[in-house]
Amino acid sequence: MRLRSPWVVLAFCCAFMLLTSAVASAGARLRGLVLDGNRPLSTATVQLKNATEEVQTITDTSGRFTMFALSGGRWELSVRRVGYAPYADSVNVGTDDSEVIVPMKRNPLELDTMRVVAEGHAGRLDTFRERQRRAATFGGNVYGREQLASSDASQLTDFLRRVPGVTISSRNPNDKSISFRRCATSDLRDVGTGAKVRLFINGAQVRSDPMEALSLLGVSEIEALEVYQGVSQLPPEVTDGCSAIFVWTRSRVGGDSSKP
Repeated sequence: MRLRSPWVVLAFCCAFMLLTSAVASAGARLRGLVLDGNRPLSTATVQLKNATEEVQTITDTSGRFTMFALSGGRWELSVRRVGYAPYADSVNVGTDDSEVIVPMKRNPLELDTMRVVAEGHAGRLDTFRERQRRAATFGGNVYGREQLASSDASQLTDFLRRVPGVTISSRNPNDKSISFRRCATSDLRDVGTGAKVRLFINGAQVRSDPMEALSLLGVSEIEALEVYQGVSQLPPEVTDGCSAIFVWTRSRVGGDSSKP
């Protein structure tokens, strides 16, 4: 039998060790399924955190998500979606694939009475043009589905950071506030005083924690966004406050995202 060159054997061993190291460095993978009862829940925000890392993704139309390149150990898992109570738990990530099922419980936002009207494509276009006219009349800005989708922002708060005059500050990932240059003393947590930023979802004002509601909204859920900065820009339905944000979703808040 012909013996292989020791250099060939050495090269083979080095290549094997490098390949093994690369696979190990790729990290583990966590796969999950988010459910509302037996129904998959899409566009839910999934976040994993440990002492040194933080990763985030959004569930797809089948309610599934996958986190790649995770280091092994204990991670804090949180799942949030508008209309549902936040979910929090700890998960252990091993060296191989791990799986988790997340049951979500409905917790609708406290909204004023609202009327839902189903619209086709032409109806949505007319409605968007009407919002453009209103924004032009009062000096606000309106952003449509295409403009929102063309950005690389996944969460509405990320998109709003890029709007001139808007500032979003964070004491920590779960404690954020939004303010406008024209309303320096006002933010969404300013409840009970004169100057406030008002948040409306599908025409109804959010009466519970508005900043929490804003943080839960993903860009993929939104049909149109109106931003009014300063008292002089406020449309008639805003009877107090300093600035206003109007969010129009593609579905009813807390409802089935597949329905109009």
